[in-house]
Amino acid sequence: MDWTAIKTEYVTTDTSYRKLSAKYGVSSTQIANHAKSEKWVEEKERFLAKSYTKTLEALSDGYKERAKRILGLSDKILDKIEKALDIVEVTDIHAIRNITVVLKDLKEIQLFKDDGDGPSEMHITVGGWDPSWGQ
Repeated sequence: MDWTAIKTEYVTTDTSYRKLSAKYGVSSTQIANHAKSEKWVEEKERFLAKSYTKTLEALSDGYKERAKRILGLSDKILDKIEKALDIVEVTDIHAIRNITVVLKDLKEIQLFKDDGDGPSEMHITVGGWDPSWGQ
């Protein structure tokens, strides 16, 4: 009997003694006895904890990169807004309102959070943007 294979499958998957028994043709009592004497449950808990940590680290790296990109884009938009403020007359209330709308949209972009459902796209439409302010 390949107890190493049975143990590895138990520790690294979400299977039960009963399923392993059927797959490997050994009684679930024998599997339970081996598991108890070799502390498979504790090993599975360590494996899951380590896997969980690695998954969180990978997700964290992805979110950091995405946050950098979003903040970089928002910085470019802020540069455009600063240029627009230099062009706009103080008395041009409509333009000032449009800039305010753009700033609110920018704040939403900076606060954007992924829903965690996998790859997604974010389409950004900046309301109130006047093409004369630059591309």
